[in-house]
Amino acid sequence: MQQQCTKRPATMRVSLEGMRTNTDTFQFRHFPYDQHHVDALVKALKTAGELDPMTLWRDPHTNELVIVDGHHRFEAYRQAGHRRQVRARVHECSVEQAQLLALKENGKTRLPLTHAERSDAAWALVCLGPEVHSRSAVSKATGVADGTVATMRRTRIALLERDPEDDLPRRWWEARAALKDIGRREYTDEERDEMIEAKAAQLDEQIGAKLGFMVSNQIEAACGVVAGRLGRQGLAYLFEYHIRDELRDVVDPYGRLYDGTDEAWEADDEKGEKDDRNEYDF
Repeated sequence: MQQQCTKRPATMRVSLEGMRTNTDTFQFRHFPYDQHHVDALVKALKTAGELDPMTLWRDPHTNELVIVDGHHRFEAYRQAGHRRQVRARVHECSVEQAQLLALKENGKTRLPLTHAERSDAAWALVCLGPEVHSRSAVSKATGVADGTVATMRRTRIALLERDPEDDLPRRWWEARAALKDIGRREYTDEERDEMIEAKAAQLDEQIGAKLGFMVSNQIEAACGVVAGRLGRQGLAYLFEYHIRDELRDVVDPYGRLYDGTDEAWEADDEKGEKDDRNEYDF
């Protein structure tokens, strides 16, 4: 019998040092946090003085207070150098019930989960077993269609029957690939997008923080490394699908204004060559 979450969680003030994170259990996003969203919360914090209450879970085994919902708020408080205690709602229940809390809306400035993140969250809950969460509970908590949750449950059973000793995949697209031997057929657009998003998240976990730090402190070095690793084909893809439309009427780090046209790039290239000639024209 699961321990149910109390209907009325305890409301209290808690220091940031008194909280801990457990992203493996309670963070369903592919990236640790979105810096743009954190920046927006920091601005709101400077205006209001405090953000919406954090949602915490008291671990019955260690008595620690774990962040269930509010990872972006926690990061905003931390980056803003907030020292005072903050408001929090503390729940006491099983870890499985606390996971459902992590998926519920909480706060006025909530950053929605992507489709792939919701699918992975539903898959994670399904992997706990049908005795833990009902199909309707998973669907309601994640926003994933009831029929999709049913497919996930069948997929779990099939994978366990194939190899009971093997760990279940962490991502939903990986589970489908394992079941259907997807490598022998073409990906659907949805499957390909989910795969790319998952791999991007994995790479960001490995190098994202270091690269972002270098961009902030020495952008030339960061760009040099990225350009070298991408190569000619990678740079062409980066420009075509991620940069061209974003550069319209944008000022670069050195104060030059681009309007997003090829002529602007060509003109700047000619200017650069002329400047290089003048620099060495003694």
